[in-house]
This record gives sequence, C-alpha cells and structure tokens, in this order.
Amino acid sequence: MRKLSLVVSAVILLVSLIFAGCAAPSPAPTPSPSPVITPSPTPTLTPTSTPSPTVTTTTKPVTMRFDNTIYVPTSIGAITNKWFTDKVEERTQGRIKFLHLYAGALTKAGEEITAVQTGLADFSMVSVVYYPTQLYLNSGFSRIVPFNVYDLPTSTDVIYKVFYDYPYLSDEVAKLGMKLIYANCAESYCLESTKPVTKIADMKGMKIAVLGSQGKWFLAAGAVPLSIPIGDRAVALQTGVIEGDSIPFDVGFPFRLYEFAKYQTQTRFGATLGGIIVMNQAKFNKLSPEDQRIIVETGKEAFKYYKVVWENWRAGAVDTIKKAGVTINPAFSDEEVVKWANMVGEPVADWVKDGKNMGLPQAADLVKTYINLCKETGYKYPKEWKIE
Repeated sequence: MRKLSLVVSAVILLVSLIFAGCAAPSPAPTPSPSPVITPSPTPTLTPTSTPSPTVTTTTKPVTMRFDNTIYVPTSIGAITNKWFTDKVEERTQGRIKFLHLYAGALTKAGEEITAVQTGLADFSMVSVVYYPTQLYLNSGFSRIVPFNVYDLPTSTDVIYKVFYDYPYLSDEVAKLGMKLIYANCAESYCLESTKPVTKIADMKGMKIAVLGSQGKWFLAAGAVPLSIPIGDRAVALQTGVIEGDSIPFDVGFPFRLYEFAKYQTQTRFGATLGGIIVMNQAKFNKLSPEDQRIIVETGKEAFKYYKVVWENWRAGAVDTIKKAGVTINPAFSDEEVVKWANMVGEPVADWVKDGKNMGLPQAADLVKTYINLCKETGYKYPKEWKIE
C-alpha cells in the first residue's frame, strides 16, 4: 500500500514538471531607458583685456672718436666739426655719440690716415697737404693752381661741386679704406713776417716757412723756403730761424703766430681745400642704412656751414691781431701777381704729368674741371695755365 502511494506521488510530480516546461515564459521586464546626458555647451573663452607687454628694443649708443688733429677747439674747422657731430647725435636720437680729441692729443699731422685705418680714430680731419702722394688728387687739385679764387665762400662753393659731382676725390680716399664725408676749406695763404712785405722784391733772400707746392713759388720769387710744420713756427720766428711763414690766416690764428710776426700780406695764391673729414669705412659699413644716410647728408651741410662759422669769426680775429700790433699790408697788386705768375712756370701741367706717371690720368680732368668752375664764377686768372 505504501509502495502504491509512492508511485502515485512520483507520477504527479512528473506531470507537473511537464506542464511547467510547456508553459509560455514570462516576458522579461523592460529595462528603464538610460537617461540621455546632454553635454553642457563649451564655454567661449573671451581674451582678457590686459594687453601683452610691449617689447622695447634698446640699442646701446656707439661712441665715435673724432680726431681733430692740429685743430684746437676754437678753430673754425673744430667748431664746424663739433656742429656736425652735434647734429648727427641729435638726428640719430643718440644712437651715435662722439668723443672729440684736439691739438695733437691723438695724432699729429701726417698720422691721421694710419689712425683711421687701424681704428684708433673713427673720424679724422686729415690735413691733405701732408699727404702729397697718398692723397695726390685731394692735396693737389686746388693748391697746384697759382693765384686762384681767393674769396673763401666762393671757393668753398666751387670745391663743394668738385667734391660731390665728381668721383675722383672720394675714390682716392676709398682706396685707403676710408669714407669721405666732407671737407673744410682754407683761406688763401697770407704771408706773416717780421718785416714789411708789399712787393715781390721785398722777399728776396727772406727765409719763409712753407708747406706744399707754394715752396717753389716763393723760390721763384727769390725767397728761401723752408718746410716747417705749423706747430714749430712760433719758436722758429722767435729764434730767427725764419723771417716769415706762409699759411691761411684762419689756420694759423689759433697758434698765435701774430705775436711774433707783426706784418701780414695776402699772397692771393687762392683759397684751397684745407682738410678732409674721413671715417673708417668698416665702421661706416656696420651702421644702419638710416644712420649712414644721416652722416652723409649732415656732412654735406657741414661743408657749407664752414662758411657761416668763418664769416662770424673773421672780423673779430682781424680786430684781435690789430690790437696785438699787427700791421695788415695791402694784398699784392694785380701787377705784382701777374709778374709772379710769369715766374713760376707751368705748375699745373707739371702736376698733371706727374700724376700720369703715378697712374693717375684723371688728374688732368680733375684740375681742368676745377679751373673751369672757378672761371664760371667770373674769376680771371693772371695767366692761362696749361693743363698738359
């Protein structure tokens, strides 16, 4: 009985399981949708109103050494040179500054070119008369023509044209590693003497300190020319080594030669190119184009400004020597000048010939141009000088 009961229970359990397997499965629960995440808009970054700092480029000023050689600060040339450098400093807004050296503090006459070439000086006033070979054209073209235009302002205008309208002078300087900037002209040579001289005969046997081609002209007139630098002439006059010296009045005045030579006579040789202001070419090349332009253009102004300085200075200088007891004789007369011109030969043609022998055929065109420009001013020479 008990076994029957167990069989019935098993059958019932089996049937239950079959019905459970055949029943439809309950649907799976629908999952809740995941929430959609909407990204917040990216914020727009607005630049701050604080400006970027301005970068200021500072250029350290360049200090140039300006060698005035024989000039003292009160010389016309030195005053002109200082005007030039002041203007350059102003126009470059201090990018270029200058240190001036005077009266042989850096070089003596005849040492200027080496000083500029080696960088000892950046600028220098070069006395061309001390360089008859290295600066053959610069030193000779105006000095070799006897009895030339002797009015300094007129002569300055003529030489200015030669300087900037023709390449001869700047080319010669460039070959020496220098840049030609401007020039100072000089008055016609006067004769300062210990005795009165009013005519050629008065110079016979007279010992006179000279420089350059004029020595031959004094020799032709019967004088005894001696080559003596300007700085040594005061002692030579005091000691009787010389009885006179020939020098442009504006150049000699600061050396106070009038204290020992109480007579002055205008030779009428003619105003000349006195000194050229040059710059070390390598130093010039390192400057900006704008600063180069300022130097060149200011140099042209300084060339003509020299006339202004001279005109403001001369009357006072003449008054000074008169108060010192100097007698100013009349200039040599036209008659004496013609006589003297016929004594000196043909120095222009000789100079041109020597130039050709040195490989400088342009000397002929240079001096011819210069003479023609002088004639265009209305000046009449005491004789027609041969060129070749």
